Amino acid sequence: MIHATTPIIEPWDVKFAYSQWRRPYVLGGPFFSMSRSGGLALVAVSHHPLLGIDVECLDQVVEWSWLETIWSPAEWRRLRTMKNAPELLLRLWVRKEAAVKALGLGLTHPLSQVVVPLSEQTGLNGARLWVRNNQVSHCWRLYDLPTKGGFIGSIVTAWPVAPENLAVHAFPP
Repeated sequence: MIHATTPIIEPWDVKFAYSQWRRPYVLGGPFFSMSRSGGLALVAVSHHPLLGIDVECLDQVVEWSWLETIWSPAEWRRLRTMKNAPELLLRLWVRKEAAVKALGLGLTHPLSQVVVPLSEQTGLNGARLWVRNNQVSHCWRLYDLPTKGGFIGSIVTAWPVAPENLAVHAFPP
């Protein structure tokens, strides 16, 4: 069952629809974002529409050369001076994908217009994230998630989230 503020919605009453970019949503809310990699799935639920989540498995084989096309000029300048460990590059990719999911446009949005923090961790209070869309810049919040070992996860929202509300729960198969 989905529990919105007061009423309880029975599963058969939940109606899904799709945006023009094929993003699924529940009519009347709540808003959600999903991601899956390997044996881990993450789902984020909120009353606010700007919400995106992504997770990736660290042991996947990635063609790193294509990543050069997704960086903003500012990111690219900083990345050239950093030790570009595969884990850091994958973390930056996860942050960018969570941001474009929050936009609702998915990978149709140019990733070079999403400027993510290049730090290894965002910390409990998250970090600012800049997204440019239709000549307008947005400042959102980015949080790295405490996923199980071997995975990297991030969530993006337009509103600050209290650290106690960013929990990853494990459910038995």
